Amino acid sequence: MNIKNNILSVAMLCYGTIASAQSSGYLLEAAITGLPDKTTVTLITANRDTVNQAISSGNTFKMEGEVDGADFYFLCFDTAVTKKYSNALWLENKRLTLQGDLSSIKELRLSGSPSQRVYEAWMKISDSIINRGNLTSLVQFTKAYSTSFFAPYAINTLRQLADSREVLELYTHLEPHIQSSYWGKQLGKNIKTDSISKLIQIGNTLLDFKVTDLKGEEVSILQLAKANKYTLLDFWASWCSPCRKAIPGMKQVYQDFAKKGFGIVGVSTDKKIEHWKKAVGEENVPWIQTLDNVDAAGQNIFSLSAIPAYILLDQEGKIVKKMMFTANNALNTNNEKLLSENLHAVISQLLP
Repeated sequence: MNIKNNILSVAMLCYGTIASAQSSGYLLEAAITGLPDKTTVTLITANRDTVNQAISSGNTFKMEGEVDGADFYFLCFDTAVTKKYSNALWLENKRLTLQGDLSSIKELRLSGSPSQRVYEAWMKISDSIINRGNLTSLVQFTKAYSTSFFAPYAINTLRQLADSREVLELYTHLEPHIQSSYWGKQLGKNIKTDSISKLIQIGNTLLDFKVTDLKGEEVSILQLAKANKYTLLDFWASWCSPCRKAIPGMKQVYQDFAKKGFGIVGVSTDKKIEHWKKAVGEENVPWIQTLDNVDAAGQNIFSLSAIPAYILLDQEGKIVKKMMFTANNALNTNNEKLLSENLHAVISQLLP
């Protein structure tokens, strides 16, 4: 009797484990009119990365998987004639039903996903918010759907239109499990980055961060800046051609003004120490060289999208001038000449 009970208990435990595993993800069941048999159907991200795939049986197919809270995807139907792409579909970890017609592929109807319903409601008002700057509607919308996984996506999309305090208030109004979802975490990260970047303005004292010098010791950027009347932070890397092309011109500026109190601190974003040290040896610059491998300031404080990037500080660590490149103008071959000319003009005024 005990043996039978034990077997039954194990069986129930296994069944419960399997059921739990299945319920933790999504099950997408689709019936698409006009879909040829054995069509390859691929679930893809907005960047067209493959997430899931199925082969249709008649005009139906199934997919099982798991998402972090909820996210939007597209379906690619690879028929014998052509590839067709669906409208955006917000999947959640639930049992989902998809219906529609292959001839109207942008109008597929997804049922079972609360985020999809909120997304469809959002699409009706988003143009008004963007074109007219109707932030009241954004606030009302996100507060009404604060329990939806779609809410942080909506806030994140339009956060540049609103005041940072309003965005933070909308974020804090979200339920904790929404904040911890993929888009909730993305929104939280972007709010932090936005708030920090607003501090990096001319006249403000730079947020201090630590870097590693050539001896392997951690040093403070603001402590290094105190050694000179003015210090240029040069964000560069061994692999960055525009960065290295700018160095000869910077050497000339350094030579002309070093005795008057001008200094440069190289801050490399290299991932490998050996690449950084090799480049430092090849360039043979007379100023301090450091590696941004402690606080990762290039990413966490300055949110650099490209290098080179330059920030000029005074002795107290206040920002005097900054030059941040985008990915496009960082590749401009004239930038190294412009930098040295502009830098020479700026320093000559500060240190006549």
